Amino acid sequence: MLHTALASVLVLFGTSVAVIALSQRLRIPPIIGFLITGMAAGPYGFAFISNERQVNTIAELGIVFLLFLVGLELSLTRLKQLGRIIVI
Repeated sequence: MLHTALASVLVLFGTSVAVIALSQRLRIPPIIGFLITGMAAGPYGFAFISNERQVNTIAELGIVFLLFLVGLELSLTRLKQLGRIIVI
C-alpha cells in the first residue's frame, strides 16, 4: 500500500515538473499547470493513478497547499482594497 502511494506521488511530481516547465514557456500561471496535471494523471485522464481513494487523498493535500499559496499571495492591505471593490 505504501509502495503504491509513493509511486503515485512520484508520478504526480514528475508530471507536474514537466507541466510547470511547459506552463512557464506558454506564460500561463503555475496553478493552471497544476490543475492540468491533476486532470491528466487522474483516473479520468491518462489514468496514471487509477485508485480513487489515493486520488482523493492527494487532492485534499493539493487543496491545503492551494489555500496556503493564496494566503501567501494576499496581504492585509490587498484584502482591504478588494473589500472596498466588493462593497461598491
